[in-house]
Amino acid sequence: MYHCNTGFKLRGTPEITCEMGKWTSAPTCVETSCQDVPNVFNAQIEGNVKDSYEPGETVRYQCHPGFIINGSATVACKAGKWTKQPVCEDATCGAPPEVTNAQIVNKEERRYLPGDKVQYKCHEGFQSMGLNYATCEGREWSQPPICEDMTCGPPPQIHDGLVQGVSKGRYSPGDKVHYRCDRGLSLYGSLTATCQDRKWSQPPVCKGILISYF
Repeated sequence: MYHCNTGFKLRGTPEITCEMGKWTSAPTCVETSCQDVPNVFNAQIEGNVKDSYEPGETVRYQCHPGFIINGSATVACKAGKWTKQPVCEDATCGAPPEVTNAQIVNKEERRYLPGDKVQYKCHEGFQSMGLNYATCEGREWSQPPICEDMTCGPPPQIHDGLVQGVSKGRYSPGDKVHYRCDRGLSLYGSLTATCQDRKWSQPPVCKGILISYF
């Protein structure tokens, strides 16, 4: 009398008999089929689900958006059981990093999918170093930009002259100041100085007017 191991079923008569010095034909043990495809959280099965799968047949999973697969994406029917199923891990990102002296341009979300980007805009007087965005990559944000201060301090003073108007403590890139000389002197060079890359351009010089006598 024969009994198959777990996961196999008999094909043929389960017993053999000794007749005339010989045994009758023995049965064979064949793998059993599989039912009930494993459920993988946050995933769906590619293709149609069947009631029964033959030994060697496979089923492939696809994780939902925002999840990445850990393990083999397929399971196989083997001796009436399914091989180890994968796990779909959450790969989304939370709130994007804050950047000093900058604000996020696009609408902020509570949950970001892998590959999502947030764009930053530096405040007036500051300039972005490197990329102006950060990307969600495997539950972590890439390095956000750095907004460097590109403003200038008070404009340079000149001998025998002064800056017109009210002087400020900080000036944004591109700001200009105008100079005037003391009475009896004239400006030589540019009439203005410009704030650029945290420095002021060369201011003018006040000189006396040369008078020629013939």
